[in-house]
Amino acid sequence: MLANRVLLVEDDADTRELTALLLDHAGYEVIVAADLASGIAISRQQPDISVLMADMYLGRGQTGTSLIRTLRDDGLRMPIVLTSANSEAFAEARELNVTFLPKPYGRQTLLSVVAKASAGEL
Repeated sequence: MLANRVLLVEDDADTRELTALLLDHAGYEVIVAADLASGIAISRQQPDISVLMADMYLGRGQTGTSLIRTLRDDGLRMPIVLTSANSEAFAEARELNVTFLPKPYGRQTLLSVVAKASAGEL
């Protein structure tokens, strides 16, 4: 397994691009997906992802929690970071036993959370 491979599932292009850039500069290999279907497909094709980072609301009624449940049903068990500007998503993250990262997040917070997740500390 590659220790530094992150799958970023984020529907907002600006957030996706900036987050991927920050992670890339920190040495992570970042694979991006803009929606639920792409996130599921990539996860199934590349089982060596070390951390999944998913937005709670992926547009068109799609949610990060649907993504997480589908991947868990597939038997995938990588650490997961759920992000959202909506504080109500914290309860969803806790229910799913995943890490919650509130938006907006800064570079240091992002890198700290992803590092801890990839090390299995979260």
